[in-house]
Amino acid sequence: MKDSFNDKIKQSYDNIADTWFEKRDWYIEQASIDEAILHLHQGATILDVGCGSGKPIGEYFIKKGFDVFGVDISPKLITYAERIIPKEKLFVADVCDLMPLFAGSHCFMFMQQNILRCCRNSIHF
Repeated sequence: MKDSFNDKIKQSYDNIADTWFEKRDWYIEQASIDEAILHLHQGATILDVGCGSGKPIGEYFIKKGFDVFGVDISPKLITYAERIIPKEKLFVADVCDLMPLFAGSHCFMFMQQNILRCCRNSIHF
């Protein structure tokens, strides 16, 4: 069941990737991001979970001097993200499958609420 749902999500984001890259802009997240990064040291590593095309959020983190990695389920969105985040720091994957790899890591993980909701059974704090 999970694989079928994830395939639908991946296909949906692949379908809108061109528009997403062209039109994605800040919504309400910038204020909370600014507040969160106040607690990080310059050059800290950030994993942008569900990075999409890398903009505006990944791009913003890079401009602020952070070391940014990105992961997204959509290969097409990752192709766009390569214009912003170095290719070797990008991963096409279901973040729920990656969470165990980051247990105990010292990176700041940024993810939006909808991604956290999808992974609620995979994440243990």
